Amino acid sequence: MRGILDAIVIGAGSAGLGVSYFLQQRGCTHQVLERGCIGETWRTQRWDSFRLNSTNLRTMLPGDSYDGPDPWGAITHHEFVAYLEGYVDRYHLPVRTRVAVERLDSESGTYRVTTDCETLVAHSIVIATGNQCRQVRPPWWSDLPTIFRQVDSSAYRNPAELVEGAVLVVGSGQSGGQIAEDLVQA
Repeated sequence: MRGILDAIVIGAGSAGLGVSYFLQQRGCTHQVLERGCIGETWRTQRWDSFRLNSTNLRTMLPGDSYDGPDPWGAITHHEFVAYLEGYVDRYHLPVRTRVAVERLDSESGTYRVTTDCETLVAHSIVIATGNQCRQVRPPWWSDLPTIFRQVDSSAYRNPAELVEGAVLVVGSGQSGGQIAEDLVQA
């Protein structure tokens, strides 16, 4: 076990990296732990045609400013992942990938984080795992006949994966709207 860190950030998506940037600016010793790769859910839980809901101008993380040709456009999730990786490199953020947090305990004013490879201790913990970690379905979803194939937006990739026939998209937020558009265009 190493010395006590000022903070441990769990999750290397945009929130976790933004927090890391500010911790580093303040000279705080910290590590960002990510169970997968940088921007993991952006890589694995988005469909092929996904575009961010915010404009390029508003997608920038702390310390960065947009200087590209299309400030009001929207980038793909692949472009966003590349941006996150570049952000880590530009600011030399202490991100450790493929480190799964298995347990978090509080003891004597510090936190003990047990990972799949070591134990770390810190004064503060930031959990920046986002909201894409688990599918959320209404309680009655299991009552539907098994003839209906149910695909969560985190598992949907493209129209070619669906069987031929009618499709019902439930939800009219960003995911539902983009998936419906993807299906119509197919």
